[in-house]
Amino acid sequence: MIDTLIEAVRRRRAELLFIFFVDIIYFFSYFQRVAIPGTVFDEIQRDMSLSSVAVASLGAIYLYLYGGVQIFCGMSIDRFGVLRAIILAGALLSLGSILFPLSHNLYALYATRALVGLGSSLVYLCIIKEVDTRFSGPNFSVFLSMSLVIGYAGGLFGTFPFERIVSAHGWRHGLLGVGACSVLALACVIYFGLRAPALPTTRETCESLAALWHVIRNKTSHPVVIANATLFGGYFLVQSTIGKKLL
Repeated sequence: MIDTLIEAVRRRRAELLFIFFVDIIYFFSYFQRVAIPGTVFDEIQRDMSLSSVAVASLGAIYLYLYGGVQIFCGMSIDRFGVLRAIILAGALLSLGSILFPLSHNLYALYATRALVGLGSSLVYLCIIKEVDTRFSGPNFSVFLSMSLVIGYAGGLFGTFPFERIVSAHGWRHGLLGVGACSVLALACVIYFGLRAPALPTTRETCESLAALWHVIRNKTSHPVVIANATLFGGYFLVQSTIGKKLL
């Protein structure tokens, strides 16, 4: 009886730590969204001798990929499960995060930002799926709110705190440090994910686009989609791309 209770506590602890480190991956995802090119716009432009358009495109690549593959991300998570999806997301995000500051030409910068954008695109949906499955009911809003707080804190870290790091150590060293922390978070996700109770995948949900067509035909959702697309588009345009230039 006691052994069973101890095992249940350990498994629950693994679940909590797993979702926590998934949230940390989201933290770095949001950091990448805000910090590049916004916080280091001038540094990248000066160091690489690039035009403003070329630097601004670093932010556009991230957001175009992030938004463009969301439908396919949802289907993939349903088919393969959260653990596999978040490992892939964290691997792409970490690889792009480390290779970006090591890049010394524009095309390499674009390619590594594409890796970051693709990796980041999976993270939020993984959190929604994981929280809904493991912490449904009255706990859903609590755990989701905590996940959002941790994730959005990454955006805050990408502003003044990261600017101070860049001022002291340069943008390349600063981003390499962030990339190393992303790798460490991914290692923790894998460790605790393998120890958390396995959840069933829902392979049948990705066999048909009928569910997607049902959502598209729901006219009551159109105003919400249009409003959010407009608001978030303007928000990230200012915060992550031209904000520093405006200031």
